[in-house]
Amino acid sequence: MGNTKVNQQIFKVPVGIFEFLETLRKPLQGKRHHHYLVEGTNKKDAKLLLTKEPSFWRNYNQLPIEKRKKLQPFTLLRKGKIEEILACEKRYKNKRGDYTCGKPIYSIENHEDKNDKMVNMNGEFGMCCIEGYDTFDSPDCPYNTN
Repeated sequence: MGNTKVNQQIFKVPVGIFEFLETLRKPLQGKRHHHYLVEGTNKKDAKLLLTKEPSFWRNYNQLPIEKRKKLQPFTLLRKGKIEEILACEKRYKNKRGDYTCGKPIYSIENHEDKNDKMVNMNGEFGMCCIEGYDTFDSPDCPYNTN
């Protein structure tokens, strides 16, 4: 798998991630508000795609215990707005599925850092700000407010 150009719309979907804390008597359970980035054709499609994930709480409860240990279950939040992520020509995905700003370095022929595992998952301009990184200081970035 090389680099993947992002062609579908991306949505930021609010979720509640279940967290468990082992105690002396019984595990405590809590829910942390978070979001997942989902590619889909519209907001409804993005929500539906998340319900098919193994870690979605209904699916998670049907899994064998060994598989559950590797996943963190989540639920869709009723409150919270699904946001449409602005389109960008420089947005790609790396092998891990993270959004990058520019092509992932490992996929660029003759790039000096192509084989450097410390940085080659980054995009040629860094990581995309929708992943929580700083915005690219360029007029091409749809999130750049300068």
